[in-house]
Amino acid sequence: MLAAACAAFALLTATAAAQTLPGVECFSPGLLRAAQALQRQDDLRVTAQFTADNALYARDLTVLRDMLSGTTLTVESVGGEDGADALRIERGGETLLDAALARDGSAMRLNGHTFAPDEALLSSLPQATLWTLPGVDSIVERVPLAALAQALEALQPGDALPLGLTVARAFAVERTMSDDGERLTRIDVSGAITPPDGGAPYEVTGFLRQPGGRAPKDTFELTATRDEDNHFTLTYASTRSSEVQRKDAKGKASVQTSLRSDGELEGSRIDSRLTVRLTNDWTADEGGLSEKIAVSVTLGHTDRTPGRRMQRLNDIAATLKGRLNVETAEGQSGPVPLTAEGTLSVTMDGNDFLGGGVTLTALAGGKPALTAPAAPQTDGEAQADARAALDEALHALTAGLYAQLGEDSMNKIESGL
Repeated sequence: MLAAACAAFALLTATAAAQTLPGVECFSPGLLRAAQALQRQDDLRVTAQFTADNALYARDLTVLRDMLSGTTLTVESVGGEDGADALRIERGGETLLDAALARDGSAMRLNGHTFAPDEALLSSLPQATLWTLPGVDSIVERVPLAALAQALEALQPGDALPLGLTVARAFAVERTMSDDGERLTRIDVSGAITPPDGGAPYEVTGFLRQPGGRAPKDTFELTATRDEDNHFTLTYASTRSSEVQRKDAKGKASVQTSLRSDGELEGSRIDSRLTVRLTNDWTADEGGLSEKIAVSVTLGHTDRTPGRRMQRLNDIAATLKGRLNVETAEGQSGPVPLTAEGTLSVTMDGNDFLGGGVTLTALAGGKPALTAPAAPQTDGEAQADARAALDEALHALTAGLYAQLGEDSMNKIESGL
């Protein structure tokens, strides 16, 4: 749904120019295509390498850094009813782990051998796939206000919402059109939601505004109130701009978004701030569109609930910085290649908690060399074999990794680090 407006915009723009270009309505046509591949559950392949600066307050990360150096993780997902997800870990030209799981859970392949996992084993394995990542399209395009209004009006009591919320009372929506009556510019909403704990519902009121112009600023403000000790106000603002430096050949698109939550839970103040800055320096020619996207994300969260400071959860700050490159061509139906690098730092109450970097390449809509494992026999003996095989594969992974470490790292491990 969210991709519809940007896709329509792309079609209209394509009639006027040889290449759909970034702009106010669509920040990145390349990322939009990748997001649409995620929505279609096209085949995907991501290869990544990681570095570590800080981890869980550990004082000495030399062994972890040695383990990560030269280690490559490749994740593949194949869509469709017979789909599968796979993980391969390689280091020093050696495959340390090669695992695949059929999407229906009927079969698991470990280092070339196929097994039938039981329910207990399946529940212990990570269930996330590449397609569960947040939709990129909601970032790169303006949210269609009319479609959002329709979606809110369609909600019924009992319907599930993100973050474990549930609709307690259907939402009423009031629309405001532009002066010429051609475009929806604002909606005012009211309804009620039930929190994940199933307690008394929160009354929700607020507005969402989406003006026109060359550098429009989308805003919304929603207030959720249960009582004087339980209430939150969510405020959002997103400004988009586009500068063409050379017609149909070079330009810059920018998005700056802030999301703020202020309120109280059981009488304790909880405040959060999220800021996202995106800049797309693009060039285009008859060969296609090249996008170089800079990303900066900062998060601040302060929770004054008693006891949070003792848990180092009173004040959390996180910073993410990265760059993405994506190349696409008008009318191209093949896979979308992306490369990216980024760094993340997280502090808890002023203490370094996490810090590191990642470099990755991705192919959205490609054809990974992955076949789903065929379902073998499912008797108790085969399922027991699967549990034993998983233990053996993890042991082989750690042993293979240990054998490639430097002497200093081996000595530290043997001394009990």
